[in-house]
Formats: sequence, structure tokens, C-alpha cells
Amino acid sequence: HEQYLSIKMSFQDVGKPGSSNRRGGAPLRSGFGEQSPSNSGFKSDLPEVSELDGGVFAHIGDSILQYQRNLAILQNIAKSVGTKTDGAVLDTQLRVQIDVIKQLGSRIEKQLNEQEKNLPTLSRTEAAKNRAGLVKLRRDYQHVQSRFKNLCLTTKQKKEFAIAQQREKTEQVESRNAESESLKLQIQQQIEQDKVAEQIMKERHEEIIQINQGMRQVNDIYKDLANIVGSQQEDIDQIDNQMEESKEHAAAGLKQVEEANIKADQNCVIS
Repeated sequence: HEQYLSIKMSFQDVGKPGSSNRRGGAPLRSGFGEQSPSNSGFKSDLPEVSELDGGVFAHIGDSILQYQRNLAILQNIAKSVGTKTDGAVLDTQLRVQIDVIKQLGSRIEKQLNEQEKNLPTLSRTEAAKNRAGLVKLRRDYQHVQSRFKNLCLTTKQKKEFAIAQQREKTEQVESRNAESESLKLQIQQQIEQDKVAEQIMKERHEEIIQINQGMRQVNDIYKDLANIVGSQQEDIDQIDNQMEESKEHAAAGLKQVEEANIKADQNCVIS
């Protein structure tokens, strides 16, 4: 702010007491009233150039000083670009202040151009004096205007850089969130797979238990059959013996029957 206000403009010598470029010794007047440089804007009440008297250079000089003050205000606002306070409000302040400076610059350009157009209507001496004053005013205005353009350019670059950084941060956050969501999904899928595997293992374990129980039952059945067979072996042996004895008795009985038949046949022949 101070580096702008501390510049001594060459036009400040124009219109001072004793200067040949100021007619009538009229005091310097500002067309902007008593506005503080801390304000972010202003309302111009500069009269049209055609209404100005001999103090026209003083009015143009005051306009350039006001242009310089508003440039300092813009510089202070631009310092917040890319900081935590950057946002929609700051963008509005920048836009409004730039519009104000551009409007003031257009007014200064108009005043300078109209004064240059008036030079041919003056005498050669007055025209030379006024031309020298206009050269000083235009040089100082162009100097401040150049600072304004440079500030607009650097502010734009700073804003673009801040936007790029914010975009990069946003993309990084989104990327981390996406990675986090992907990791959560992978973990969830792994948990589901573990649950399925655990359920399969549990079912297989239950099937193995059932198979083992069935095998034990079959083994018990074989054991019971073996016990039954072992307990009935004696009865079977007795039956076998009885069958052998019956066979022997049957054979003996058959033999007796045959012998009886033979005797019966012999008796029948004798008779």
C-alpha cells in the first residue's frame, strides 16, 4: 500500500504556485471528495472536462492520485488470494475494485484526450505549456496504469495457481477416498469370503462327524453280529450233531426196513 502512495508523481508539480502549467493559481481540488484509501470503491463526481476551468490539470492530477490509492487498495485485497480467507467474498471485492479502477482510468483517458484536442485552440505559448503538463500527466498515468495491469496479471496467475492447488488437493482427497472405499470393499469382500469358507468348513466338519458316527454304528453292528454269531455257535454245533445222529438213525432204520422186507419175502416163499 505504502509503496504506491509514496511515489512522487511528476504531475504533482503541475499547477503548483509559480508553475507555468497552472493558470490562475487555483487551489488543488479533488473530484472524489474526502474518501479514505481504506474504502474498497468510490463514487466519481468529477465534472466533465468541458466544465473545467483553469484547474483542469489539478483535477486530472487528483484523479491519477485517486487511481493510485485504489490501486493500493486492490493490492491489499490481492494479498489474500490463495489464503484461507480466499473465497466468493474476496472474488467480489476484487471484481468491484478492478471495475472501479477501470472506470476511473477511462475517465482519466477521456480527460487527457479532450485536453489534447483543445491544444490547437490555444495560442502557441499556452499550447506549449499545456502540452508539457499533459505529457507529465500522461506519463504518470501510464506508469500507474502499468502497475495496475501487472497487478491484475499477477493476481490472476496467483488465483489460477490457488485454484490449481485446490483442485489438486481435491483430487488427492477424492483419490484417497476412492482408495479408502476400494480398501473397505476389498476388506468387506475378504470378510464375506472368510465367512463362506468358514461356513463350508463347518458344514464339512459336521459331515465328517456324521460319517464317523455312522462308521461307529456300523462297527457296533458288526460287533453285535459277531457276538450273536459267537453265542449261537454252540446251538449250531448241537443242531449239526443232531442232524448227524438223525442221519445215522435214518440209515439204521432204513437198514432195518430193508431187512424186514427181505424176511417178509422169504416167509411168503416158504408158505
